[in-house]
Amino acid sequence: LQFFCSFKVDATSLQHVSFAVFVAALCSAPSGPTEHTSLSSDILINLSADPKECQVVCHRQQRLARGIQISTLAVFKMLRVACTTLILLLVVCTANGQDCPVEYSSQGPSLLFGGVSSRCLSGCQSRKAVQPNDWGNVCTFNPNGTVWGVCTAQQAQRSLELAKKLGGGSILQLSPCDLVPYLRGRTLWLLGDSHSKTLYRALQCFLYDFWGQSECKISTDPKDVQDFNKQPAADGVSNCFHLTGAGGGRVCIIHVALTSSLVNSTEVAGGGILPLLRQRLASPHDIFYVNTGTWHRKTPQWASEYQPDLVALGEYYAATKASWPHLLFRETPAIHPADTARNVCLPLDGYEYDANSGALSLQSSVQDSAAMWASSYGLNKVVRETLPKYGLYVVPGYNMTAPLVDNHVAMRNSPALDCLHYCQPGQPEVRGRCCSLVLM
Repeated sequence: LQFFCSFKVDATSLQHVSFAVFVAALCSAPSGPTEHTSLSSDILINLSADPKECQVVCHRQQRLARGIQISTLAVFKMLRVACTTLILLLVVCTANGQDCPVEYSSQGPSLLFGGVSSRCLSGCQSRKAVQPNDWGNVCTFNPNGTVWGVCTAQQAQRSLELAKKLGGGSILQLSPCDLVPYLRGRTLWLLGDSHSKTLYRALQCFLYDFWGQSECKISTDPKDVQDFNKQPAADGVSNCFHLTGAGGGRVCIIHVALTSSLVNSTEVAGGGILPLLRQRLASPHDIFYVNTGTWHRKTPQWASEYQPDLVALGEYYAATKASWPHLLFRETPAIHPADTARNVCLPLDGYEYDANSGALSLQSSVQDSAAMWASSYGLNKVVRETLPKYGLYVVPGYNMTAPLVDNHVAMRNSPALDCLHYCQPGQPEVRGRCCSLVLM
């Protein structure tokens, strides 16, 4: 890495290199891969178009600016895989060489878990909060406030303790300065349901000092906004925030309830959200970060359509990845049973998570397929069995959430018991870190 970084690399030129892979990783590094009867480990990374070609485990021990440790677990079968690794190293060197316009204190809470609000020293956006929902107030994650979805002090501490076990706690070292260089000159499109919305909010707070706390529509043309909004099952509400500073960049969210709305759709303009974006608003350098699944639990018809819809998405990606390579699919987090009589969320009995390895194992007593589908375990099993066949990478995200039964919004500032969404700072911020690793 030191040898490669001795060269001068132009960031703009690298934008024109089509990545063959993305680092689809979650937050910890085991000593080696382990076979499980359940979903694969949260920390497995594939660095080739064929997952069988090369598997590496990445342990981010220090800030990315100080190095990467990669253990090769399988022989590279094709030269292009080695070339892809070289490209990744060059991109790391390029990002490392860029100065960050914002300076944060080395002391205080983790930047990812709310520390951005208090640790900024220079280049900071105003923290002045006028209204309750102003970002200066929202992103403090005040446990005694009235903002929806903010964790209690106890919930935030539980998330922090879990984060310390992921990758030896490396998640706690992530800085907005690590992520911003990878967003310059492109759009990160978050396409999905309400879990994507909470990820969007987590990124807004994490990148607080790199945008002006003013959102806008995805297009100045009302027809574009209308066409993306018109979707079956639920409206495709959309928003963006633009990064300040040289190189620009933006993060946009489009609500997509059903996987069938993404491609080959007769109910969405342009044949689906992805082709419509590429026809009107997107660039081949953009990143499309997709998560759908939760709505497919709501009716038997939508459940039966999930696997065929994923096949259609995989086929679309395979047919277009030469020109539009940057598409990833993220797993749906665990949904815990709701006890409405007592207004509490219930644990997933028989699910055992190992934070050190990222593995989730199921006891033999777990045989209720309906319950497994309801918890989103079944959803992710279909995803894992389908999308990798088309070279479309699946970003893990389910395993670590199985034990987080006490970190749901539940009844906190919510009109009804919520065992679907997770409070902040916590699981959405972990997803934000994993999204950051994917971009890096």
